[in-house]
Amino acid sequence: MMRPTYLKIRRLVDNDIKTSPRPISPILGVAFLLIPVLTGSWGYSGMLIWLPAVLLAVAWTAFAWWRAIRAFRASVIRGDRDYDRRLKYLLPGEYARTESATASRRRRRKRRRVKS
Repeated sequence: MMRPTYLKIRRLVDNDIKTSPRPISPILGVAFLLIPVLTGSWGYSGMLIWLPAVLLAVAWTAFAWWRAIRAFRASVIRGDRDYDRRLKYLLPGEYARTESATASRRRRRKRRRVKS
């Protein structure tokens, strides 16, 4: 079962990526690096603040980019399905026999599985 905190963060990042023309989520990880700078933590004792801040920044940035890539792939698949179902029939006749890149890739992958 997923934790409610993870779901809230995921929903926040997904909403930012899908609705904003300039999503801030993927670069928000840099803000975590401001914590040690603003606290003035330097030297050996500052490592106790710098290390978690850097780890948090890297983890946040990786998570946000992962969600952005997933959202991009989902939009490409939705667009290809829309082309296969509706849009190709609005184009000239020779396009009615074509298929989207996603459908072509799926067909080739299925053919490879059958051969092996």
